[in-house]
Amino acid sequence: MSAWYVVAAAAVSYFSVSAVLLRFPQTIHSKKRKTKWENVIGIAHRGGRDTTPENTLAAFRNAARLVDAVELDIWVTKDNELAVIHDGTLNRVCGIDQHIREYTSKELPVVLAKPSEGYRQGEEENPPVPEQRVPLLKDVLKLLKEPSASHLDGGPCVMIEFKENLVNSNGERDEENLSICIEGVRALLKEHNMESRAACFSLKAPVNNVLRTIPEFNTCTAVLDTMKVYLLYFTGLLPFVPTSYLTSIFGITVDPDFFDMIKKLPLVNMLPESMLGNLMSALPSILFQPKLFNHMKERGIYLWVLGVNNGASLATCKMLGVTSMLTDRPEWFNKQSYTR
Repeated sequence: MSAWYVVAAAAVSYFSVSAVLLRFPQTIHSKKRKTKWENVIGIAHRGGRDTTPENTLAAFRNAARLVDAVELDIWVTKDNELAVIHDGTLNRVCGIDQHIREYTSKELPVVLAKPSEGYRQGEEENPPVPEQRVPLLKDVLKLLKEPSASHLDGGPCVMIEFKENLVNSNGERDEENLSICIEGVRALLKEHNMESRAACFSLKAPVNNVLRTIPEFNTCTAVLDTMKVYLLYFTGLLPFVPTSYLTSIFGITVDPDFFDMIKKLPLVNMLPESMLGNLMSALPSILFQPKLFNHMKERGIYLWVLGVNNGASLATCKMLGVTSMLTDRPEWFNKQSYTR
């Protein structure tokens, strides 16, 4: 018997078992525990960015009546409070050339109602959106904790992103800021009885790895985690990976800005124009894998997609059978029909 025959037989056996376990993961894996996120379909990204300025109390108040959950971003202020704002620098949303770390919680500036990143941010609303300042996390949670007609089981869920200031320039954890954020979030969630309604994550893997060790935190994939899952999937290894290795939530994006960002990466941008065009055309097919999404769902992992702002992206989500969708347009999303 030749060595090639043995190798070929082993490869066929391996991929055959992998294919069966991909389709029927509960043969060897138990499902992750169910949480309140089981019933979440619509999530307002930054609270919504069309009729209200992003990451403001006005945005979260509006989103709470339209969708099931809100997503927000936190940074540490000069006096170690947790401020809700996407960018560390204040240029884009406040028109100020400073960093949020230079402000105390009592000095937080006004968020401008002017267009940004393709969204109106409340400009020309009638009646006008009342003046909004960068809010503190404690004020947002106080607003969201109350039940409403749309959330009879205790109010909307909240997705909290820990931002990039929690790692230093070398990509290593900033232990002081990380500790302030984690302990601050834990205390506030407990104070408002919202532990079961919260999910916490960072796009940076070192921070996300720490968040995964906090028992009460539901966690989402960091960028590196997502890349690892795709690598495991395409090599046939994913069905053999213990469920405990995977985060509670697996997330990808259909946001066009993401694909533009990929094109601008130095290594990608060096490709010949024809090859770059082929890569960008193939990328959605690579990312949008129904078999992968079905496998994750069968293992009790929630499937989230960012950038669901039009009919085409909603159709993609229906094709994939995703659990929840992050939208910048909660008013539009509220009028759509989506069943799992």
